[in-house]
Amino acid sequence: MKIDSNSNVPIYKQVVAEIQAAIASGIYQPGEAIPSARDLSLTLNVNPNTIQRAFDELDALGVIETRRGLGKFVCHRGPQQATRQSLKAVRLAFVDAIQKAVDAGISHAEIQKIFTDIIKKSSKAKSLEKSK
Repeated sequence: MKIDSNSNVPIYKQVVAEIQAAIASGIYQPGEAIPSARDLSLTLNVNPNTIQRAFDELDALGVIETRRGLGKFVCHRGPQQATRQSLKAVRLAFVDAIQKAVDAGISHAEIQKIFTDIIKKSSKAKSLEKSK
């Protein structure tokens, strides 16, 4: 997990996004425990209250659940919920990026080309990663 302390995105929201991505990608499976707030706060160098705020949001979204005395666990429907929330966040980021491009006077064709180029580069990078 990584947190960007220079980002405009609040740290707790970055933690939410990182945990959702880990659950959506299968790093954490349904029923599996996730690291404690204390462990994550030490790993990420973030205040434990910030981690707890992220946990509260993930709990409200139905991604994780608290088992009293045991910790935080991925809900049965956690991966689907995490994927749904991640897609929503990506869509909002795309809308924001596209709006900025339109505001800057970039044509729709050029915007489409930018996204296509980025997707191609990302696919190539993943292919190289898998071949290692």
